[in-house]
This record gives sequence, C-alpha cells and structure tokens, in this order.
Amino acid sequence: MPRRALCATLRSQRWVEEGLWAAAWHAVTHPPRAAAGWALSCLLCFLRTLTTFFLLPSKGPGGLAPRAEPWESSPEQRVYWSRGAGLPLITVQTDPCAFQVELARLAEESAYFRALARSQMQEAAERRLVLEHVPSGAFRAILEFVFLGHFGLGEEELLPAIQAASYLLVPSFLEQCWLALRTLLRPHNCLSYLHFAEAIGCPEMRAVLCQYLSAQLLELAPVTGQLAPALQEELAGLRTRGPQQLCVLRKENLRAPATPATEPLHGLYCLPLTQGGTWHRATELPFRADKWSFSTAQLLNYLFLLGGYRERCGARGFAFRMAAFRYNPLAGSWQPTAPLLKRRRHFSTAVVGQRIYAIGGWYLDTLLAPDGGTALYAAVERYDPWSDSWAFVSSLPLTDFTFALSLSHDLPLCAAHAGSIYALGSVQRTGEKLLLRYDVGAVRTKKCSYTWKCLYKADASSPSGLQSCFLPLEGLCYKLKLCTKD
Repeated sequence: MPRRALCATLRSQRWVEEGLWAAAWHAVTHPPRAAAGWALSCLLCFLRTLTTFFLLPSKGPGGLAPRAEPWESSPEQRVYWSRGAGLPLITVQTDPCAFQVELARLAEESAYFRALARSQMQEAAERRLVLEHVPSGAFRAILEFVFLGHFGLGEEELLPAIQAASYLLVPSFLEQCWLALRTLLRPHNCLSYLHFAEAIGCPEMRAVLCQYLSAQLLELAPVTGQLAPALQEELAGLRTRGPQQLCVLRKENLRAPATPATEPLHGLYCLPLTQGGTWHRATELPFRADKWSFSTAQLLNYLFLLGGYRERCGARGFAFRMAAFRYNPLAGSWQPTAPLLKRRRHFSTAVVGQRIYAIGGWYLDTLLAPDGGTALYAAVERYDPWSDSWAFVSSLPLTDFTFALSLSHDLPLCAAHAGSIYALGSVQRTGEKLLLRYDVGAVRTKKCSYTWKCLYKADASSPSGLQSCFLPLEGLCYKLKLCTKD
C-alpha cells in the first residue's frame, strides 16, 4: 500500500489512546530502520491502554469516575450555621464525609435530632454522631434545605434523600420530596417506587404512590391489574374518600333535533353534596351526535356509558354505532372502553363486586318505542374492567320474557344486592309476573347448580303483589354518586 494511502487510513481510525496513534504515525513517516523502535513503542502504548482501561472505575457515564463536588474536598463548605451564629455545633459523620451542624436548628426540623438534643446520650455529650449508613450527598441535601431553603434533587439523588429523611424524621424536607416524586411517576416506574417505599418502611411515600395508582386505577390496568387483591381493594377504597357529588346526564335523545338549543343535552352535570352546592356542567359527553341511547353504571368510582349513538353514513344515510366510555371524576377525563357484544339499547345494568352486568334491552338500531310486543334480549353480558372485555354469562331463562314495568326505561328493571342480581318481568305468553335472582357469588364459587332462580311468581291479576315484593330493592337502581379529588 502506498505511504499516503496508509497514512489516510490511519488518520480515519478513532484511536482511544494518543500514544498508540503517535507510534503508528511514526512507523509510516520514518525509514524502515526505525521498525524496531516503532514495535517497542507500540507494545508500551498497548500495555498502557490496557492498564488504563482496567483500572478506571466503572461509575459514571462512559465508564469514567464521577467528578467530585467541591464540598466533598472542602471541610469549610460542610459547616452549617443558622442566622443566629454562635450556638454549639455537632459533628455528624456520614458516608464518607463529616459535617459540622448547628444542632438546635436541625432539631427544629428533625424529630431524630430533637430527641438527640434532649437526651443524655454519649453522642450528645461528646457532640459527635456517627451515621455511616447515611450517604453524604443525601445528608447534605437535607442540610441545604433546612439551613438555606435550597431544594434541587435529580431523579438519581431523590431516593437516597428520601430514605435518609425518612430515617431522620424531617417532614418538611419530605414534603418537597413528594412534590418532586409526583412529577417523576410514570406507568413503567411506579411499582418500583412502591416497592422501594415498602422496603424502607416509609408510609408517607407509600401513600403518595397509592394515591397515584388509585387516581388512575383503570387507566393503569396493565399495572394495577397485576397487584394483590388486597392492594387493589385498598386502591379502590382510596377513590371514594373525596367529596361526593350527584351526577345527571341525558341517557337518551331520540327526538330532539340537533340545534343550539339542545347543546346542553351533551353535558354531564354535577351537584356537590355540600352546603351551598349548586349544579354545574362538569364535562361534555365524549361523543358528538344528534341521537343516542346509553345505559349507565358506576364501578370503582368511574361512570360508565354503555350503548351507542347515530352517525351519518354517506350523504343521506345514518347508522347507529356501538360505543362505550368511562369517566374518571378524579381526572375529569373520558376514555373509550370495549363496546357491548350485543347491539342493545334500553337495557339494565347491575354492578356486583368489580363487574358490570348488562341485562335485557332490545335492538339498538330501531328508533321505535317499545310496546307490549317488544321482545327483549335474553343474553346477559359481564364486563371485566381490568381486561376491558365483555363475555356472555348465563342468559335469562325465558325466550318470551318481556317487561312488566320500568321506572327508568331500562328493561327489565334490575337491581343488585348482597352479591345477587334481581330482575323483574313477565312472561308474554301467559302474563305471569316473575322476580328472578342471579346469585353471582354462588355461581362464581360453583356452590349451586342453577343460574337464574324464580323468587316470586304471580298471574296477571295480581300486579300489586309483585310491586310490593320488589319495592325494597327499587331504590338501589337510582343511586349514582361520584367522588371527586380532594
């Protein structure tokens, strides 16, 4: 290879060590008689490169040791006085640095040092305290906040500082840590933070993590759905600790045309259950349509809309679209969810445990009002919020099951109580009135051989007896309350 070409090739290589590059450059720019010297130089540079590579610490970016902070090498910068200088100092030995600290000021913020100042312990008498398990960087961050009001921790520095402040009982510093922690929480790291809080025994940090998980309980279903059932129940309970409010919305609009006057129909209105509370429009419905039909359910302090709405298809055509949405009052936001398997409208919903059951109803696409000859769906569907999916369960036992009465226009009239679903209806062929019960708990544990069981049966001449039988459960159908954020 010509000498110029070899020189260009060597220049194009990004050698890590300048000594090795200098030796190679010397070989191609000097006569062959320098080959022996060049070989020796190459060997020495190669050995120096290996030695440097293996002896460098692996910490820090690129395998280089992190640069030392000025305070680590300057004892004068590790002395902390309050404005009233002159009070005695205490030496606190951390890992690896020692600090000179005014005990009286630190005792005002730390219950640990307050107890030390009031005690007759040897450390207090000798004015020297050894905390070798506390990192110096974390302890300095606490001192910077207590004495100077400075707080500026990165993500990597936050956890050691939380552990140290939790051990030393510095609540004011921890409050700043929680504010910083909330900005760092993401679905991919929240569980690791939760495990850390449990490992160091910090209930305040655990409360912050549980608050984050509960506020987005179903939005974070891939994470929260894998938690232990006891923790899921705890998170669900946290969602109901805020102030309560009543909610109302227009579940159906099949007659009023889309005009500016009907715009208020597209809202969810809330009334705080506090003295002096007034109705206000909390949010708009999550769809835009002139006609719709939905049923509602409340589960885990979420409001579910289940059904569909009409949308334009082409220049003159219309079609009903199946849709389902979930409203989170803690975040004030809607999210789409899985639609029903059957195209239903005017169906009943019942919530048992952490599942929603869709019962009855009739075909979504028709705009005709029901009458005595309208046949209902016998299929019953169950919704799992953790997997966002519907599945068919035991159907209503009659194919000619129709409605007897309905105060909410959801047919048949249903209610949930004590782990069972109750459905009120009649047999179209005979006119018999029925009260059916579906024991969800017994079916789940396989303790019974039936699905729907008839609790009450009467002929068409005794409707009053049927009404009085169902009235104790009737009020359960209309309680719709949501809790907002504190």
